Amino acid sequence: MKKIAWIFLALISCSKKEDTPCEEVNKGYITRLNNAKGINQKQQNLLILNQWIKEIRSYKCSPETYYKYYEEINNVD
Repeated sequence: MKKIAWIFLALISCSKKEDTPCEEVNKGYITRLNNAKGINQKQQNLLILNQWIKEIRSYKCSPETYYKYYEEINNVD
């Protein structure tokens, strides 16, 4: 009976999805946005946002944090 329990536990643990680096991806792009400076800051930020959305889509991450920053950048004149 113990062998069956161990096999069942092993199957359950193997079926879990691998963790995605969503938090690390978001932190990296937020840092890049905060470090963008200069005359073309808004243009740089839009390019960073474009790369960010592609990466979070590739990892199937939630775009919630992305949209927050997208709105902030597009509301700045």
